[in-house]
Amino acid sequence: HRASSSADKAGKALAMLLRARAIGARPVTLVGFSLGAKVVFRCLEELAAEGGEGLVHDAIILGGAFNADRNRWRVASR
Repeated sequence: HRASSSADKAGKALAMLLRARAIGARPVTLVGFSLGAKVVFRCLEELAAEGGEGLVHDAIILGGAFNADRNRWRVASR
């Protein structure tokens, strides 16, 4: 539970950095494996909710350590 909670916090923090353009102005590619995949997915959800279109070019999620229904995938993929 603690690792999952930390992954959620890290995803939110990553979204904040991307929105602030703290790591550059070009779109990025995010890659996550296992709990890292949860970080990427949470980041995508945050960006979709806060108007972060165009900040992520590609997202690659491998062996995701999370469950998400169709609606969450639809939102995150925006």
